[in-house]
Amino acid sequence: THKMKSIRFCEHQIEGMTRAEIRLLSAICNKDSSEETISELTERIGMHPTAASRLMNSLEDKQLIERKFKKGDRRVILVEPTALGRKTNEEIRSKLRAYWAEVLQCIPAEDIAHMLQIWEKIIDSMEKVLEKIDEREEKIL
Repeated sequence: THKMKSIRFCEHQIEGMTRAEIRLLSAICNKDSSEETISELTERIGMHPTAASRLMNSLEDKQLIERKFKKGDRRVILVEPTALGRKTNEEIRSKLRAYWAEVLQCIPAEDIAHMLQIWEKIIDSMEKVLEKIDEREEKIL
């Protein structure tokens, strides 16, 4: 149970926000384009649109984001962080950086370097598998 307490850091340190809300707020605050639609956002972060909509309602109720119509096309809805949303996102990032700095200070540098090498191999392997899946799907279409 002690290990689980540290894993659930976000839930205890960021009161009133779930991990999913934190993830979505971060994605909204760190998007590449101010013209990114909600469907593009959900696709980019791999979240089901219905789930994202519910989370956006919650973030909007907390005044962390706002939805706006795209200028010139009221059929398209864009989502933007509010000033409070940007501030909250920065506070979360700061708390997470401090948390991970404390966690990692107990681990020798060689072990961290080794762990990063393993993660690079895992990511490379995942990318190769995803490329194969994409190729198979292209053949089907």
